Amino acid sequence: MRTYRNPAQWRTLIEAQAESGLTITQYCQQQGCSTNAFYAQRAKLFGKQAQDSKLIKATLTQQVEVSCQELNRVTLTVGNITLSLPGSTPPAYVIEVIRGLA
Repeated sequence: MRTYRNPAQWRTLIEAQAESGLTITQYCQQQGCSTNAFYAQRAKLFGKQAQDSKLIKATLTQQVEVSCQELNRVTLTVGNITLSLPGSTPPAYVIEVIRGLA
């Protein structure tokens, strides 16, 4: 049976997939939606940004050290500041933290 989702529901679904750590196929199966509908709605709502969402153009402005010495932890060191995050931290959040440090 088809489920109707309004644009706000699709936006929430798409953002949740990005933070889930699942592939789009896995996430769509879990949520009961088709991958074709997911991709179409993502393109409609996010346009070109959706196509480039997995790739980030980075410019090295300073030396940053990233280490995973402790199991299931990610440590970012910029200058004299060190930030340690759980390994379960959603990738989207880590990206926002790195952007905030720039």
